[in-house]
Amino acid sequence: MRTYHTDELIFDVPDEWSDRSMNIFVSTPGERVPFNIVITRDKLEGDEVAPFVLGKLKELGKQIPKLKVLGQRARTVGPLVGLEARLQWPVHGGTMYQHQVYLPYYGEVLTFTASSLVKLAPQCDAYLEQVLSGIKFRKR
Repeated sequence: MRTYHTDELIFDVPDEWSDRSMNIFVSTPGERVPFNIVITRDKLEGDEVAPFVLGKLKELGKQIPKLKVLGQRARTVGPLVGLEARLQWPVHGGTMYQHQVYLPYYGEVLTFTASSLVKLAPQCDAYLEQVLSGIKFRKR
């Protein structure tokens, strides 16, 4: 059994089960333009995060026809080395922006995704950096 800790509780799940939980954080209700940060978990096949990221971006490109990858680069958060990507695509009334950070963690990939309208990209990036700069990873 593996023990999981959340903000409200601690519980055990069978070792063979996969964690596909999400954490979703949104900006203050009433803000004209909302921001959000989503943390997801996926199984990492192999040791390298790059093929996982490539697959995810291809998958997104199929789901969002006018998706544009603005850039990708290596990224370190705490002791973990992963990749980051910045994306944008047109939506009704504007252009969406996402800043994603992919980190390998004990056979999984933790993906941190911050989203906003592209005109607020600098503030969106700042929110994500604030979250990432304070992360403390637990050892299993």
